[in-house]
Amino acid sequence: HTRAMYYAEEACRLFPKEGNAYGCRAFVKCAKKHYSDSIEDCNKAIELLSNRWFYNTRGRCYRGLGKYYEALEDFVRAHRLDQDYPYAVTNAKGIVKKIGISNVIHTAATEKAGGDFEKAKRYLDGVLLADPSNEEGLQEIGGWYYDKRNYYEALEYWKKALELNKSCKNYYLCSAAYFGLNDRQNAKKYCKLALDSLD
Repeated sequence: HTRAMYYAEEACRLFPKEGNAYGCRAFVKCAKKHYSDSIEDCNKAIELLSNRWFYNTRGRCYRGLGKYYEALEDFVRAHRLDQDYPYAVTNAKGIVKKIGISNVIHTAATEKAGGDFEKAKRYLDGVLLADPSNEEGLQEIGGWYYDKRNYYEALEYWKKALELNKSCKNYYLCSAAYFGLNDRQNAKKYCKLALDSLD
């Protein structure tokens, strides 16, 4: 750690406008559990360069400080930058498990109701990273797109929920999406299926 910090400090001194220099120093500080100092370097690194590694490192620091929702947001940001980056997925799964998946969904719904749609979306993305087949998560993220009037995306998520559970609610949600798309034939069809499922 001492040698690593020396080289990281040199990198920051020699290349003060390089995000990777601060990212390197942040990584060493995180490893030494100097979480607050590491977050400061991550912030500098992210200002200079958007990189999955910086977000993942900052997320690990937030996790170390017990700031689990901030950590989840950063793991989701890292995954958005590179969907093949396994550490972001692993870390997101761990933090959602620690918070509780139903708690994350509830918090996302609260943020959406308060008008912070982007924060709500990050939480819901975290839910689906942790459990891609979570019915309530699929319903909620479909609702997020529906509220944004992106009915195609809403329908995609609600149909995934319907595949998991042929419930009245899921049929009705699909009907609402079709109605938003002005596809009255399918809207009526799925509305009827919703009523039939109650028999």
